[in-house]
Amino acid sequence: MSGFRNFALVGAGNLGDFIIEELLKAKTVGTVDKVTVLTRTESAGKESLQKFAASGASVIGVDYTNKDAAVKALAGIDVVISTLPIHALEIEFSLAEASKAAGVKLFVQSDWGLISETKPLVPAKEASRENMRAIGLPWAAFCAGSWSDFLFVPLLRLDVKGGKAEVGGDGNSPMTFTSRPDLARFVVYTLTKLPVSTLEYKVFSIEGDRKSFNEIFEAYEAKTGKKVDVTYKSINELEAAVAANPADFLSMLHIRWVLEGTIKTSDSYLYPDWNPKPVIDYLD
Repeated sequence: MSGFRNFALVGAGNLGDFIIEELLKAKTVGTVDKVTVLTRTESAGKESLQKFAASGASVIGVDYTNKDAAVKALAGIDVVISTLPIHALEIEFSLAEASKAAGVKLFVQSDWGLISETKPLVPAKEASRENMRAIGLPWAAFCAGSWSDFLFVPLLRLDVKGGKAEVGGDGNSPMTFTSRPDLARFVVYTLTKLPVSTLEYKVFSIEGDRKSFNEIFEAYEAKTGKKVDVTYKSINELEAAVAANPADFLSMLHIRWVLEGTIKTSDSYLYPDWNPKPVIDYLD
């Protein structure tokens, strides 16, 4: 076992809530001693966070730019888990400095999706990792592909339940999928069960399911009897959209799904009893 028993999470919400819930379950059975949720000072009283306090977590409001305050909040913490959104990744730099000063043993950075073999989709993630290397703070990351319980929404042009979807390429490229609940279970198991030597400076690649968009649409139609009207955009069209608007993150994401949508090797075997749900279970 890692010996890590005291955890702090920053970035509650979206993915963070699922990880907090798993940490609290581990606390209930005695695998974890302390669960701390760090949030901006003005957000500490939110009902969405106080529900965790009622379940045994400590919710602490902190000014991340105040190093002394952040170090104090992290006293006694073994592992910091960051689930910060893309637009707030700069917080990881000051939080890493405070973690190092507080004696934190491992920092799990907010890099939960695709592994880039070429140019990073979000350069700030690699910059954060380099910063931790520079200050001597061990880090880890868990890349789980696309989130199967979150991906199929109109915002991402994947309104499957609404009967419409837009995908890059011909829709036949295989993709790695993992749901947030399954990802959270894997993260907490790994951080509490594996030896420290296997956690430090490691990018874990996990995969709950592997399907192409076309396979998912076909399975959905077979399951529900509802037709999905699919529009296909070629890589050339998507690249032209990015050239016209370099801030077109969604087109960049669709390109990445076609070219690098799957992990190369899986570390899922590290959790022998892990039983992730297939994508289709989240579509009905």
